[in-house]
Amino acid sequence: MRRRAKSEAINASERTAGGWMTTFTDLVMLMVTFFVMLLSISSLSENSLKKAFAYHGNQPGAVESTRALAEAFGKAGLPVDKTGGSMAIKKDERGVILSIEDDVFFEPGKTEIKTGSYEILDSIAGVIASSSNDILIMGHTDDTALSGGTYESNMELSTYRSLSALDYFIEKRNLSRSRFYSGGYGPYSPLFPNDTPEHRASNRRVEIIFRHNEG
Repeated sequence: MRRRAKSEAINASERTAGGWMTTFTDLVMLMVTFFVMLLSISSLSENSLKKAFAYHGNQPGAVESTRALAEAFGKAGLPVDKTGGSMAIKKDERGVILSIEDDVFFEPGKTEIKTGSYEILDSIAGVIASSSNDILIMGHTDDTALSGGTYESNMELSTYRSLSALDYFIEKRNLSRSRFYSGGYGPYSPLFPNDTPEHRASNRRVEIIFRHNEG
C-alpha cells in the first residue's frame, strides 16, 4: 500500500510538472511571436503603413492616377468653367499634376492671387485635404523678359507665385505646412516653344503636383 501510494504521488507530481512546462513553453512561443511582429512592423516604411491604414475608416488615400484626380475634383465641385479651358490634368515622374494657366490666378507680372480665383483654390484645397500625397507647387513663365516691375527675373516671379498659392493653402485653408514644397522653373520648363501667343500663354502656368508616395 505504501509503495502504491508513493508511486501515485510521484505520478501526480510528474503530471503537475509536465503541465507547468507546457504553460511555460506556450508563454515563450507567444513572446517570440510578439517580437517577430514588432520586427516586421519596424521594417515597414511610414508610407507603407499609411497605405495599409488608408483602407480603414475615413483615412485619406493617395492620388496616383489622372483619373483619380479628375474624380476627386468632380466630387469637390471644382468650377472648371471658371478656368476658361486653361486647366489640364497629366502625370509624370513627379506625380499627378493639375496644371492651370497663370492668368486664372494672377494679373500679368503680379504675384497676388486674384480674389475671383478663391473658389478654384478652395476646391483644390479640399482635394488636397482628402488625399495623403505630399504636394509640390511649381510656377512657370514664358521667356518674355521682365522690365520695370517688382521682380528682376522670370525665375523670381515664378517662385513667388508658387509661394502665394502655398500661403493660401496654409493660411486660408489651414492645411499642414509639412506636406508642401514649392519652387519656380521660370522659363526653363516650357510645354511649347515660345513662338506664338497661345504657346506663351500655355507655358505661363502653376502646377499643383500630387507627388507619388514612396514605399
